[in-house]
Amino acid sequence: MRSGCVGWLVACTVLALLAGMARGRAAENEPVSLERPEAFFSELNLSYPGLESVRAAVEREDWAAARAAYASFFRSREIAGPLIEHYGKTDRKPNTTRADRAVDLIITGYGTYQFKDEVQWRRAPMVTVCRVPHFPHLARAYVETGDEKYAKAMVRDIRSFSRAWSIEEAKPLGAPFIRGGKTIGDGNPWGYAIIGSRARRWLTCLNHLRRSPSLDDDTIVLAVRRLVEDMLWAAPQINKKRRAHNLWFAMLQYELAMAEALPEFKAAATWKKGACEGLKYYLNSAFYPDGACRELTMAYSVSVVQQVNGVLAVLATSPEYEPLRRIGRQATRFHIALVRPTDQRLPAYGDLNPVSSTKLLGAAEGYGIGWARHVLTAGREGEPPPFLSFPPKGEEAWGGLYAMRDGWRKEDWALFVDGGPWGTSHQHCDKLSIEVLAHGAQFIVDPGSNSYHDTDPKSFRVNMSYGFQHSTLTINGVDQGALPKEASRPLGNRWEPGEHVDIFEGEYDFRDVDVPVLHRRRIVFVKGSGWLVEDVLTGEGEVTVAQTFQCPPSVTPEIDGETVRLRSASGPVLHLVPLTGGWAPRIVEGEREFPGSSRKSHHTWTGWVDAGRGWCGRERSDKRATPSSTSPAPAVVYEGRCRLPYVRRIWLAPAPSREMDPAAVTMNGDVIVVPARGNRPEVRIKSVVETLDVIRGEE
Repeated sequence: MRSGCVGWLVACTVLALLAGMARGRAAENEPVSLERPEAFFSELNLSYPGLESVRAAVEREDWAAARAAYASFFRSREIAGPLIEHYGKTDRKPNTTRADRAVDLIITGYGTYQFKDEVQWRRAPMVTVCRVPHFPHLARAYVETGDEKYAKAMVRDIRSFSRAWSIEEAKPLGAPFIRGGKTIGDGNPWGYAIIGSRARRWLTCLNHLRRSPSLDDDTIVLAVRRLVEDMLWAAPQINKKRRAHNLWFAMLQYELAMAEALPEFKAAATWKKGACEGLKYYLNSAFYPDGACRELTMAYSVSVVQQVNGVLAVLATSPEYEPLRRIGRQATRFHIALVRPTDQRLPAYGDLNPVSSTKLLGAAEGYGIGWARHVLTAGREGEPPPFLSFPPKGEEAWGGLYAMRDGWRKEDWALFVDGGPWGTSHQHCDKLSIEVLAHGAQFIVDPGSNSYHDTDPKSFRVNMSYGFQHSTLTINGVDQGALPKEASRPLGNRWEPGEHVDIFEGEYDFRDVDVPVLHRRRIVFVKGSGWLVEDVLTGEGEVTVAQTFQCPPSVTPEIDGETVRLRSASGPVLHLVPLTGGWAPRIVEGEREFPGSSRKSHHTWTGWVDAGRGWCGRERSDKRATPSSTSPAPAVVYEGRCRLPYVRRIWLAPAPSREMDPAAVTMNGDVIVVPARGNRPEVRIKSVVETLDVIRGEE
């Protein structure tokens, strides 16, 4: 007995020394190899419940038995937590197309590539292959079908990746891995955009493969070892940084997911502490008080909010995180209140595509946002919110995204306008740009962007961050330029939502791009009739102005004099009726020649080309050369010359079909009269350069 205790103490002492040396090297930002079994087991907390057999084998220095015992322990428990994907069988016939292709080494992730004998992890022809984009498809197919070919493919790729890259070659997280659309040298599988995704996907797959006969003990220990090696290397780098960027937040999630998934390792408590401290900084820095993400790129922002809710669910039992949950609630509310009634997606301000908010429903109900179900089911379920247009009257706006609407059903009308700062990342020059929908159809859209990278040489991808590609103005051929990235106080826009009329007024100062003109956009929503869009230009002399309205590919424009009808493929029509005449419209679609804007874009992703108007990013369309290509889409352009000051007025009037006339307006000098409709009284809008006043019939 005494001899056994002495042996155990000696073993513990040796393992503690090895663990201290390993963690010391990691803290100094040097990679640590755990390939030797004594090094791997030195990182385990052998007092952790369930590791008794592992502890006994380690005491005997029987490494083969220790590996088998650890593998048995790993198979015995589920990797839980909302930061790991959990798949289950469904009643639907599974779609295993991508999984079947991955079995045959045809992998999709920013393009599609056919590998030969095994995945080419070094000098990879696909820039994202080291974050294993095919693993979720394989894991889901394995769960749904039970077919071992999917398990074998995951085991194959875990082993081949481990052979290709050893921890001794580890590069800093921030080291670049792509240039010119290709992997730089051998690449950097430890990059910020790579390592966290790979780790969480490995954990997801291992969780679903735990009892698979294709997952042998050696592969379990190999996979866990590589995960721990990477985390020991990454954690000190993550915890030294404090940023409000979504990539850094992804690193915090990676660290927290590892701590939750592998609590039997000694470093797990340190990983969790570092992640939680970083999370406090991130949430207090990344969101405005109104819930807008400072990035202000909606496709990313919704995803970030969903991930925030997942992280907060991990910390749900900790009272100290209640202030962070309040931030999560406000962010969830913001990104639901701004959805389009047609599809419960948010406008694609900034890069990428319109993205759905429906995945926020569970968190919203957990936060007590009772009206979220009504909004996210297009009014079919639940009680409606106590507001229509957003932000509600009296609330401060920080992010500057506004929604004018008359209901939450699919057929209801809505206009969205960006009146905020530039955003901290993935920005487009789109201030005052609008989206318009009615009768279940999209008529004017924010174009978003296409995929950043694509392996298909036929792909044609346009840089769509220029202002002239959005539904706003260009003056003397000059686009909007960089705005302040962030707001330091509530915005000073005019915003007056009401029962029958909503009013917005915001501005962009072209003097910031050396054009002595102030552009003020006014929008008046007269519910049941349409929108008045006024562009007020102040300054001196004459200027040439181009006013653009970007449509989705599903819209067909029809010109009738100066009026343009935007006819949706589903039947409804939006009439663009200029109330200030003299500018003939033209339709531009898929313009490949760059118009020579003197304000260059703030960024150009690899493989993007500078082109003209008439493009949409990832809108569904059969006009795209490849799935990642930009789609040609019609843009309506009014262009003319004017002497300043100048007011350009256009009436946007929806109708359910081409055969039905829209609501008409009349002009009497500077007064626009919108007739009464339903329970809404007559509305008179008095507009001059200096002011816009709305007189409702009941006043």
